[in-house]
Amino acid sequence: MTSSQIFLSFFIGLLTAAMAGTVSYLWRRHQQSVFTTTGSLRFRDTFRHRSGFLIALIGLVFGFAAWGFIASVGDTGGGNNAASIPPSSAHGGVVVQIPDPQPTTTFSPAEWGPSRDTVSSLSRNSVVTINAMLDNPVRGDERNFAQVRGLDEANSEYGDQMIVRPGLVYVGVFHFANDASPDSPGSIANDTHIRIQMPGVATGAAGARGIISSSNAAPSEVWDGFTVLFDSPADQYALRYVQGSATIHSGGPVNGTPLSDDIFVGGVLLGCDALDGKLGPAPECEGFVTFRFRVDQPDFDVIVEARQKGTDAAYMDNVEVSAGDVVQVRVTYQNQGTTQQDKVGLRVRLPEGFRYVRESSEIANETTGGKYRKTIDGIATTGYNIGSYQPRGNAFFKFDVMVDDPGKAPFVGPWLTVDDFATAATTGETKGVPLTFISVR
Repeated sequence: MTSSQIFLSFFIGLLTAAMAGTVSYLWRRHQQSVFTTTGSLRFRDTFRHRSGFLIALIGLVFGFAAWGFIASVGDTGGGNNAASIPPSSAHGGVVVQIPDPQPTTTFSPAEWGPSRDTVSSLSRNSVVTINAMLDNPVRGDERNFAQVRGLDEANSEYGDQMIVRPGLVYVGVFHFANDASPDSPGSIANDTHIRIQMPGVATGAAGARGIISSSNAAPSEVWDGFTVLFDSPADQYALRYVQGSATIHSGGPVNGTPLSDDIFVGGVLLGCDALDGKLGPAPECEGFVTFRFRVDQPDFDVIVEARQKGTDAAYMDNVEVSAGDVVQVRVTYQNQGTTQQDKVGLRVRLPEGFRYVRESSEIANETTGGKYRKTIDGIATTGYNIGSYQPRGNAFFKFDVMVDDPGKAPFVGPWLTVDDFATAATTGETKGVPLTFISVR
């Protein structure tokens, strides 16, 4: 018995004694005769004066009874004494009630919803209900119907969450079943759809949600999700659906049928005999949908270096200049990510007193066979599109700069560092790097 329970029982006893004393006092003050239920016999004065003692005695008995009740409640188990419920819901034909997991509004490994009436393999619903069985012989609790595993990782198993790596492909799965009783009229689920929600880009972690709906089910739609975790909370990955990979699997004729990529937009129809939205409660109509997605990490490097024009000096991140010099600048781009980057743009920002030399631009990449070729101007104005690059692909871009009047530039002593002198831009990301000029005037 806890200290709080002792205090509560003492308080109840004290309150009862106070009530008894009050009733006793009022009784002794009462001047009128008190009759029995027959109205034919008076209470004796002696009994009336001793009634306060009797009432107090009753209050004391009541207080001890309350104490005993509270003690018994306190000793019959609580938080740490509760027996754990086994994960399996069927033991020797006895259905074990599994506590409801709490649905959530944010993505977590156990997310599901909404709350709904559940059934067992021994007692099914008279109405259409999707994924409501607690003891599915294969899957257990059907409300947890979303899982993920690695396709490129040996011995990877399905689970509610998984740490993912850039460049690898993963498989998501969403199970479905109509848990209406086969003997009930109207047991066919109509207009049954599935749609998938998955972000294109995420930071730290991401979730994919499967939503299954039916026009005559109660509730009309159910959902569940799985979570993919990144190496670091700061990592930003792209999740790319592998087109054409969504497939339905069941014991019916639709088994192995590819599903439209519309599964990520408005959803697609499910079915048993055909993809017509009609899903019966028969075991062969139960099934699952799989799809593949690739984890990419868009990333690139950009480097800018310079040297005096016409020399064999090494390119460096700083260069000495004086009025009338021509400096050759080289910008290097390299795709360090796991996905192709398209429409890569380069641009430079020249300080005052420095001028781009027209028709001096050259580019070297895979298309040119690794050799420099002349290309159009624009690097110092609107920018230049150097094309698309696979992972590890790169490009080199060089051009000339005339130092007209370094005195116009904001040198600090002999130094001028131009932040973001060169920038490279891809879809969703821009990086800039500095170049330092050293005045030797």
